[in-house]
Amino acid sequence: MNEDRYIYYCDESSHLQNDKKQFMVLGYISVPYNRVKKIKEEIKSLRLKHKNTLEIKWSNLTNWNYPFYAELVDYFIDRSDICFRAIIVDKYKYIGDNYDKFYYLMYYQLLIHKLDASNKYNIYLDIKDDLSSSRIEKLKEILNVRFGIIEQIQHIRSHEVDLLQLCDLFIGAIAYKLNYDPMTSTPKMKLIDKIEKRTGVDLTMQTAKSETKFNIFKIKLNNAF
Repeated sequence: MNEDRYIYYCDESSHLQNDKKQFMVLGYISVPYNRVKKIKEEIKSLRLKHKNTLEIKWSNLTNWNYPFYAELVDYFIDRSDICFRAIIVDKYKYIGDNYDKFYYLMYYQLLIHKLDASNKYNIYLDIKDDLSSSRIEKLKEILNVRFGIIEQIQHIRSHEVDLLQLCDLFIGAIAYKLNYDPMTSTPKMKLIDKIEKRTGVDLTMQTAKSETKFNIFKIKLNNAF
């Protein structure tokens, strides 16, 4: 299997319409298909090293497991074959009457701009998404109108997939910095500082479109549709 086939592990944070959080974050971890097995084994080794059997999850971050999470950040940065992309959406600027469709369109915005017509893709979304099976099939159909390169799109369970959990960690960090007052003494703010230093990216700011390792885009709803 060549490296022109990629797996996208997608997740979201603060996406519910009435959760009193201003910013929604959608994101994905991208990995070449033929590296997935090795990366899973290496993350498993990090788990064993830190004796951490819990799901990797932003909400699970404490002083106890901070060293494990910090090493995961280093692991991500030091591997050239794992990439991350996220979009930030200001929900307070949403004025439509079909939030379910809006949420689905935001996933389209997350995915469409970085697809390469010379590659093939399998896309996996956390099963807790509000997207129904029919919605994600529609998403596949629309993406393939332009490219014809999405071979599979389906829900998976985050607790079974470490790479999806890594996505949760990064989007959780972005959403936390956007939606909460900073508290520098917490392990969460400590990890945010580490992510920003290692990536060179302010988690509340948009990166250049050409940024491949850690890409962030801020949706402007007036121009998104």
